[in-house]
Amino acid sequence: MLPNDWFGQPPFGETKIDTNKFRSLTSLNDGGDAVINGSFFRRFNTVLDQSSLVKEVKKAIAKKKQVVFSGYSSAGPIAILATLYFLENPQPNQILPPRCLTFGSPLIGDRIFTHALRREGWSDYFTHFVMKYDIIPRIMLSPSSTEHAQILNYFKSKFNRERINPPSSFYLTVMGNASSVASYDACNLMRCRNPSLDIIKKSFIELSPYRPS
Repeated sequence: MLPNDWFGQPPFGETKIDTNKFRSLTSLNDGGDAVINGSFFRRFNTVLDQSSLVKEVKKAIAKKKQVVFSGYSSAGPIAILATLYFLENPQPNQILPPRCLTFGSPLIGDRIFTHALRREGWSDYFTHFVMKYDIIPRIMLSPSSTEHAQILNYFKSKFNRERINPPSSFYLTVMGNASSVASYDACNLMRCRNPSLDIIKKSFIELSPYRPS
């Protein structure tokens, strides 16, 4: 994976969802559309348009099989989007809905995205496995940086790996940003009325749009 395969446009690489393909990923309150990671969305569209994915899914459903999409690390978002696509477009004579299993997947969508999954009753079809100290599921909570590029370039090849800066600083950066997002959301949930939080957000901290689904 290249850094651009994760962050197409700094700082977070987000883009509006295509509501022609994902009609349900909108907010019913304000009519806003969900935001997702643009790089992963482009990769999903490539798989959808240039592979036999739809054909194979229809073939499995015709045999009354349940379809399970699975992905590890950067393949996790593709599995998530594929599951959503077929939940949005159920096939004739389909008995069981598709399911999704991911392992160490990075985050892909914003609060509208995650809320839409719960509103449509689809959240139970997704199971995400995350290890306690795995940085990849949290990496999208931190803006794109030189450290991101170093880490992703390091893992793209098994050979000729260049020495990188101590990974501890990168880990602390990502975890610090994750903590900021969690604190801000927790305060909003509890309806904290602390004006300094808005000042900090607007002036000093660029918070990630992505949230766990």
